[in-house]
Order: sequence, then structure tokens, then C-alpha cells
Amino acid sequence: MRAWSPCTNADALDFFLPHVSEHLATVGEVPRLHCKQWEYAQLLEVRRRLAPDAKRLVGLGCGCEGAEEITVTDLYEREGAWDVARVDPRKAFPSMENLRVHSMDMRKIDLPERSADFVWSLCAVEHVGSLYDVIETVRQAASLLTDDGKLFISTELNLSGSYYRTKTTLYLTVDMIEKIVRNSGLYPVAPIRIALSSHPMNTPVEAKVNDEHGAIPHIIYRHQQRPGDGIFATVVSFVLSRHDHGHPIVEVDPELETTLRALGTEGRRLNRRLVPPWKWW
Repeated sequence: MRAWSPCTNADALDFFLPHVSEHLATVGEVPRLHCKQWEYAQLLEVRRRLAPDAKRLVGLGCGCEGAEEITVTDLYEREGAWDVARVDPRKAFPSMENLRVHSMDMRKIDLPERSADFVWSLCAVEHVGSLYDVIETVRQAASLLTDDGKLFISTELNLSGSYYRTKTTLYLTVDMIEKIVRNSGLYPVAPIRIALSSHPMNTPVEAKVNDEHGAIPHIIYRHQQRPGDGIFATVVSFVLSRHDHGHPIVEVDPELETTLRALGTEGRRLNRRLVPPWKWW
């Protein structure tokens, strides 16, 4: 097992931490080493450990516990939106009297400054556009925090380092994350730790496989537009606040490249058993 941190990337070993199964049970799931499960558990554990007394919560790009008011935002009912993003949370959760819903573009946040004790965004900022757009979105989100507020962000992490984006998603490198944090006006509550264990369930699979088989573990995966053109990616979370604790923004494990190379070798072997030859890498 590895120690829990609010600022780190997903790893198969995290799913053996007791709080993960506890949080997933609240939505009727058991751990299956899916990155979306990891993000959800991270969010709830951060709220419990770092913002237990937060009363005014804002969720950005939500698609869809002790708080006086919860404000959620997305471009609800927009044509072409993802299935979950088209659902108005007021209709999905009619009994939540403290729920406030805004149909809002994350790049143009129209909520009052210093109005939230806890702000979160689950894998949404990477969809707003260019790196500049991401920086501006996070900067605006940061402006919502009260003096002791916390901002939780999870996003796609590009482990390969080379620039990579699809039509809708920018995969953030370590350098990009450092730039985003530096321009936010906030500070990480702990160094953003980038590391991978050699656990076999960290073996990457081709993107098509993880799209079609949600029960197949794919903590890291190969997102591929063309044969031979792709990256290894996972998700990362970090928590920012107004207080500077003197932490470095990012700490990269010196063994990461070696571990990733070994996992990639196993991933290529597995890939040839799961997808047709034109998807081999």
C-alpha cells in the first residue's frame, strides 16, 4: 500500500485503501480499479479530511452531506452534451432543497468572488480548450474561495510528456500543471506527487478497450488517434488553497520512467491479445 495524498495521480494500490471501498459503497459500487472511481473517492476523502466544516460548496462542470448550499454548474440541456451533462440536477435530485443549479460555461464563471468554502471539478477543466483556457478557468475558480477555502481539481495527466490533445480533451503534462498552479494565485496543500507502482493492474490498455469494457482495470491507458501515435495517461488530483505552505508544486518519482517503461512492455503484449493489428502499438 502507499500513503494517501490529496495531490497525486491514480495508482492501482490506492484501491486497497479502506476509504475507497467505503466511498464507492455509497453509490452501490465495489472497487474495480477504474479511474472515475478513483476520482470520486479522492473528492470525498479530500472533503472529509481537508474541508469537513465547509458549508458553501460549488461544483464546476458537474454533469449532475452537511452543506448549507451546494451550487453545481454545467451547460445543461445543451444539444450534443454528454448524457450525464444533459440531465438537470434539480430533476435528478428533487429532494435536495439546498441544491442550486447554474447553466454556465466554466470559462465564464459568474458566481461571486470569495463565496465558497469548497470548490471542486472532476475531470472537466481539460475540456475547456487550450492551455490558456484551462489556466483562466482555474484562476476564475480560485477567485471563488474564501480565506480558508479549498479547490479540488482532477484532470487527465499525460505521463509521456509530449503535447497531446484530441478534439475535445487536452492531456496535461507535468509542466502544464505547474504553469496552471503558478497562475492560479493559489498553492498546493501538498506536493503533487507523480509516481506509479509496478502493480500489474497499472498495466496500460489501448483506449478502445477501456471505452468498451469498463470492468477491465485501466488505471493508465494508451490514448491513440493513429497507430503508433499516442501517450500513456492517467488521472491526477490536486488541492489548492490561499495559504502557502512552502511545498514544491510537483514532485516526480525518479523511478517513474523506468516503471512506466516496464509497464508499457507488458501493455503492448496485452494489447496484441485484445485489439486488432491496426490498433497495436
